[in-house]
Amino acid sequence: MNRIIKFRGKRIDNGEWVCGYYVIIDKKHYIFSGEMGDFPVHPVSHWTYKSPIRYEVYKESVSQFTELYDRNGKEIYEGDIFEKTSRPRIYRRILDQDGVYKGEDYDVHPGVLIRFKVDWNCEDAYFDAQIIYVNPEGVKTGSTLVPRSTIEVGKLHPLSWYFNENKSEEIIGNIHDNPELLTAK
Repeated sequence: MNRIIKFRGKRIDNGEWVCGYYVIIDKKHYIFSGEMGDFPVHPVSHWTYKSPIRYEVYKESVSQFTELYDRNGKEIYEGDIFEKTSRPRIYRRILDQDGVYKGEDYDVHPGVLIRFKVDWNCEDAYFDAQIIYVNPEGVKTGSTLVPRSTIEVGKLHPLSWYFNENKSEEIIGNIHDNPELLTAK
């Protein structure tokens, strides 16, 4: 099993994001761009400016790649904010005219818009998705309003719980460039 371990950080010189390998040298934080094969075998202290390009980045902006992608194929990093429409299945029992159970069926309601923030869970060593916003009025289906249910703002779950075959997740920003997304619409 091959893991993709890479980071991104916001460059100090121009504020642009750069992806690559994260290194701390003399208390400065860097992202080295380039392939792993480009790196010399000797210790970091011997890397030179001729080594793969390094960019000094803001320490607080450094975030790790989750190995997940949104519905548009965009890489998801710690600190990203994504939205998803939750479409829970509503099950119902099928009874015949005499009230005898015949089986079950379900409807998928149109869903409730939920916004999440991606965080690293140090204690359990996995990425979390924290619910930061739920559409307060629910979703209209014709003349019926589907309530927002019991979805709790602030609740944490493993990030992988929210990524499935529906691919409804979409990155809308991150905590560094778009702090306004952390509050309600």
